[in-house]
Amino acid sequence: MRKKSFLRQCAVNLALAFIILSIYFITTDPSAQSIIARISTSPTFRGDVPLPGVGLMCQFEGEADELLSFGSACKEGGLTITFFVSAGFAERNQEALYTVGNQGHSVELYGNGNLSYEEMEAYLEQGKHNVAQATGREPVLFLPLRGEYSRGAMAAAQRMGMVPVLWSMDVRDSEAIHEEYAQEIAERSQSGELILIPQDLRFEASAEQIAQYLKARQLETLPASSLIRIAN
Repeated sequence: MRKKSFLRQCAVNLALAFIILSIYFITTDPSAQSIIARISTSPTFRGDVPLPGVGLMCQFEGEADELLSFGSACKEGGLTITFFVSAGFAERNQEALYTVGNQGHSVELYGNGNLSYEEMEAYLEQGKHNVAQATGREPVLFLPLRGEYSRGAMAAAQRMGMVPVLWSMDVRDSEAIHEEYAQEIAERSQSGELILIPQDLRFEASAEQIAQYLKARQLETLPASSLIRIAN
Protein backbone atom coordinates (compact mmCIF):
# COMPACT_ATOMS: atom_id res chain seq x y z
CA MET A 1 0.00 0.00 0.00
CA ARG A 2 2.77 2.38 0.93
CA LYS A 3 4.54 1.62 -2.32
CA LYS A 4 1.37 2.37 -4.32
CA SER A 5 0.82 5.57 -2.38
CA PHE A 6 4.42 6.59 -3.00
CA LEU A 7 4.12 5.87 -6.73
CA ARG A 8 0.82 7.75 -6.90
CA GLN A 9 2.42 10.78 -5.22
CA CYS A 10 5.36 10.61 -7.65
CA ALA A 11 2.94 10.61 -10.57
CA VAL A 12 1.11 13.62 -9.15
CA ASN A 13 4.40 15.47 -8.62
CA LEU A 14 5.51 14.72 -12.17
CA ALA A 15 2.19 15.96 -13.55
CA LEU A 16 2.48 19.18 -11.55
CA ALA A 17 6.06 19.66 -12.73
CA PHE A 18 4.96 19.18 -16.35
CA ILE A 19 2.17 21.76 -15.97
CA ILE A 20 4.55 24.28 -14.37
CA LEU A 21 7.14 23.77 -17.12
CA SER A 22 4.46 24.09 -19.81
CA ILE A 23 3.28 27.38 -18.37
CA TYR A 24 6.88 28.57 -18.14
CA PHE A 25 7.66 27.79 -21.77
CA ILE A 26 4.37 29.22 -23.03
CA THR A 27 4.98 32.51 -21.24
CA THR A 28 8.72 32.77 -21.97
CA ASP A 29 9.10 31.27 -25.44
CA PRO A 30 9.28 34.17 -27.94
CA SER A 31 6.94 32.59 -30.48
CA ALA A 32 4.32 31.81 -27.85
CA GLN A 33 4.76 35.25 -26.33
CA SER A 34 4.13 36.95 -29.65
CA ILE A 35 1.01 34.91 -30.30
CA ILE A 36 -0.30 35.62 -26.80
CA ALA A 37 0.44 39.32 -27.22
CA ARG A 38 -1.38 39.50 -30.54
CA ILE A 39 -4.41 37.59 -29.37
CA SER A 40 -4.73 39.59 -26.17
CA THR A 41 -4.48 42.92 -27.98
CA SER A 42 -6.46 42.29 -31.16
CA PRO A 43 -10.12 43.36 -31.00
CA THR A 44 -10.98 40.17 -32.91
CA PHE A 45 -10.10 38.06 -29.89
CA ARG A 46 -10.59 40.69 -27.20
CA GLY A 47 -14.29 41.11 -27.90
CA ASP A 48 -13.81 44.88 -27.60
CA VAL A 49 -14.02 46.57 -31.00
CA PRO A 50 -12.93 50.22 -30.74
CA LEU A 51 -12.93 50.74 -34.52
CA PRO A 52 -15.15 49.00 -37.09
CA GLY A 53 -12.41 47.95 -39.46
CA VAL A 54 -9.79 45.47 -40.60
CA GLY A 55 -6.07 45.80 -41.18
CA LEU A 56 -4.78 44.67 -44.58
CA MET A 57 -1.09 43.81 -44.11
CA CYS A 58 1.31 43.28 -47.02
CA GLN A 59 4.82 41.94 -46.48
CA PHE A 60 6.31 43.69 -49.50
CA GLU A 61 9.36 42.11 -51.14
CA GLY A 62 9.33 43.62 -54.64
CA GLU A 63 10.83 46.69 -56.30
CA ALA A 64 9.91 50.36 -55.86
CA ASP A 65 7.85 50.55 -59.07
CA GLU A 66 5.81 47.54 -57.95
CA LEU A 67 5.14 49.18 -54.59
CA LEU A 68 3.99 52.37 -56.31
CA SER A 69 1.71 50.46 -58.68
CA PHE A 70 0.25 48.37 -55.88
CA GLY A 71 -0.23 51.38 -53.60
CA SER A 72 -1.93 53.42 -56.33
CA ALA A 73 -4.28 50.59 -57.33
CA CYS A 74 -5.31 50.05 -53.71
CA LYS A 75 -5.84 53.77 -53.11
CA GLU A 76 -7.97 54.11 -56.25
CA GLY A 77 -9.94 51.07 -55.16
CA GLY A 78 -10.57 52.62 -51.74
CA LEU A 79 -8.27 50.43 -49.64
CA THR A 80 -5.70 51.44 -47.04
CA ILE A 81 -2.76 49.03 -46.79
CA THR A 82 -0.15 48.54 -44.07
CA PHE A 83 3.07 47.80 -45.97
CA PHE A 84 5.81 45.94 -44.10
CA VAL A 85 9.18 46.60 -45.75
CA SER A 86 12.77 45.73 -44.92
CA ALA A 87 15.22 48.28 -43.51
CA GLY A 88 17.28 47.97 -46.70
CA PHE A 89 14.28 48.63 -48.94
CA ALA A 90 13.41 51.71 -46.88
CA GLU A 91 16.95 53.02 -47.27
CA ARG A 92 17.03 52.50 -51.05
CA ASN A 93 13.51 53.68 -51.87
CA GLN A 94 12.78 56.82 -49.89
CA GLU A 95 10.69 58.47 -52.62
CA ALA A 96 8.49 55.42 -53.08
CA LEU A 97 7.76 55.25 -49.35
CA TYR A 98 7.04 58.97 -49.30
CA THR A 99 4.51 58.49 -52.10
CA VAL A 100 2.63 55.56 -50.54
CA GLY A 101 2.62 57.39 -47.22
CA ASN A 102 0.98 60.37 -48.90
CA GLN A 103 -1.58 58.01 -50.41
CA GLY A 104 -2.78 57.20 -46.90
CA HIS A 105 -1.01 53.86 -46.53
CA SER A 106 1.17 53.11 -43.52
CA VAL A 107 4.70 51.68 -43.52
CA GLU A 108 6.06 49.28 -40.90
CA LEU A 109 9.07 46.95 -40.72
CA TYR A 110 9.57 43.26 -41.35
CA GLY A 111 12.78 41.32 -40.96
CA ASN A 112 14.46 38.04 -40.17
CA GLY A 113 13.22 37.10 -36.71
CA ASN A 114 16.19 34.78 -36.19
CA LEU A 115 18.74 37.57 -35.88
CA SER A 116 20.61 37.92 -32.61
CA TYR A 117 19.68 40.65 -30.13
CA GLU A 118 22.51 42.93 -31.29
CA GLU A 119 21.81 42.32 -34.99
CA MET A 120 18.09 42.96 -34.57
CA GLU A 121 18.65 46.11 -32.53
CA ALA A 122 20.92 47.55 -35.23
CA TYR A 123 18.49 46.45 -37.96
CA LEU A 124 15.47 48.04 -36.29
CA GLU A 125 17.33 51.24 -35.47
CA GLN A 126 18.32 51.61 -39.13
CA GLY A 127 14.83 50.69 -40.34
CA LYS A 128 13.01 53.08 -38.00
CA HIS A 129 15.28 55.92 -39.09
CA ASN A 130 14.83 55.16 -42.80
CA VAL A 131 11.04 54.85 -42.65
CA ALA A 132 10.66 57.97 -40.50
CA GLN A 133 12.89 59.93 -42.87
CA ALA A 134 10.75 58.90 -45.84
CA THR A 135 7.25 59.12 -44.36
CA GLY A 136 7.59 61.45 -41.37
CA ARG A 137 6.35 58.67 -39.07
CA GLU A 138 8.33 56.07 -37.13
CA PRO A 139 7.17 52.47 -37.61
CA VAL A 140 5.75 50.85 -34.48
CA LEU A 141 5.05 47.30 -35.70
CA PHE A 142 7.49 44.52 -36.54
CA LEU A 143 6.49 41.51 -38.65
CA PRO A 144 9.05 38.67 -38.55
CA LEU A 145 9.74 36.80 -41.79
CA ARG A 146 7.45 33.74 -42.01
CA GLY A 147 6.14 34.56 -38.53
CA GLU A 148 9.29 33.19 -36.86
CA TYR A 149 10.64 34.92 -33.75
CA SER A 150 13.83 34.45 -31.78
CA ARG A 151 14.27 35.44 -28.15
CA GLY A 152 16.83 38.08 -29.14
CA ALA A 153 14.62 39.54 -31.86
CA MET A 154 11.66 39.80 -29.50
CA ALA A 155 13.71 41.49 -26.79
CA ALA A 156 15.28 43.93 -29.26
CA ALA A 157 11.93 44.86 -30.82
CA GLN A 158 10.36 45.48 -27.44
CA ARG A 159 13.34 47.50 -26.24
CA MET A 160 13.04 49.65 -29.38
CA GLY A 161 9.40 50.34 -28.50
CA MET A 162 8.02 48.18 -31.31
CA VAL A 163 5.25 45.60 -31.19
CA PRO A 164 5.86 42.19 -32.84
CA VAL A 165 2.68 41.15 -34.64
CA LEU A 166 1.14 38.12 -36.29
CA TRP A 167 -1.86 37.94 -38.57
CA SER A 168 -5.27 36.45 -37.85
CA MET A 169 -6.04 35.60 -41.50
CA ASP A 170 -3.76 34.74 -44.44
CA VAL A 171 -5.37 35.04 -47.89
CA ARG A 172 -2.19 34.80 -49.98
CA ASP A 173 -2.84 31.20 -51.03
CA SER A 174 -6.50 31.63 -51.93
CA GLU A 175 -7.32 30.18 -55.35
CA ALA A 176 -10.32 32.47 -55.89
CA ILE A 177 -10.04 35.29 -58.44
CA HIS A 178 -11.48 38.78 -58.79
CA GLU A 179 -15.07 39.02 -57.50
CA GLU A 180 -14.97 35.63 -55.78
CA TYR A 181 -11.66 36.58 -54.18
CA ALA A 182 -13.06 39.90 -52.95
CA GLN A 183 -16.14 38.20 -51.57
CA GLU A 184 -14.07 35.54 -49.81
CA ILE A 185 -11.98 38.17 -48.00
CA ALA A 186 -15.02 40.21 -46.98
CA GLU A 187 -17.07 37.24 -45.81
CA ARG A 188 -14.25 35.86 -43.66
CA SER A 189 -13.40 39.23 -42.12
CA GLN A 190 -14.40 40.33 -38.65
CA SER A 191 -13.84 43.76 -37.18
CA GLY A 192 -10.31 43.93 -35.80
CA GLU A 193 -8.98 41.27 -38.17
CA LEU A 194 -5.32 41.48 -39.24
CA ILE A 195 -5.26 40.09 -42.78
CA LEU A 196 -2.05 39.14 -44.59
CA ILE A 197 -2.55 39.85 -48.30
CA PRO A 198 -0.49 39.03 -51.42
CA GLN A 199 1.31 41.64 -53.51
CA ASP A 200 -0.07 40.47 -56.84
CA LEU A 201 -2.16 41.67 -59.79
CA ARG A 202 -5.11 39.58 -58.67
CA PHE A 203 -5.39 41.64 -55.48
CA GLU A 204 -4.93 44.91 -57.39
CA ALA A 205 -7.73 43.92 -59.77
CA SER A 206 -9.99 43.08 -56.82
CA ALA A 207 -9.23 46.19 -54.73
CA GLU A 208 -12.41 48.12 -55.56
CA GLN A 209 -14.63 45.08 -55.09
CA ILE A 210 -12.97 44.24 -51.78
CA ALA A 211 -13.60 47.79 -50.57
CA GLN A 212 -17.25 47.61 -51.65
CA TYR A 213 -17.86 44.28 -49.94
CA LEU A 214 -16.21 45.47 -46.72
CA LYS A 215 -18.20 48.71 -46.82
CA ALA A 216 -21.40 46.68 -47.17
CA ARG A 217 -20.43 45.01 -43.91
CA GLN A 218 -19.67 48.45 -42.40
CA LEU A 219 -15.95 47.71 -42.23
CA GLU A 220 -13.16 50.13 -43.15
CA THR A 221 -9.56 49.28 -43.95
CA LEU A 222 -7.40 50.85 -41.26
CA PRO A 223 -3.68 50.93 -40.43
CA ALA A 224 -2.84 47.74 -38.54
CA SER A 225 -1.35 49.81 -35.71
CA SER A 226 -4.75 51.39 -35.01
CA LEU A 227 -6.24 47.94 -34.34
CA ILE A 228 -3.62 46.99 -31.76
CA ARG A 229 -3.38 48.43 -28.30
CA ILE A 230 0.25 49.41 -27.99
CA ALA A 231 1.45 49.41 -24.39
CA ASN A 232 3.15 52.60 -23.26
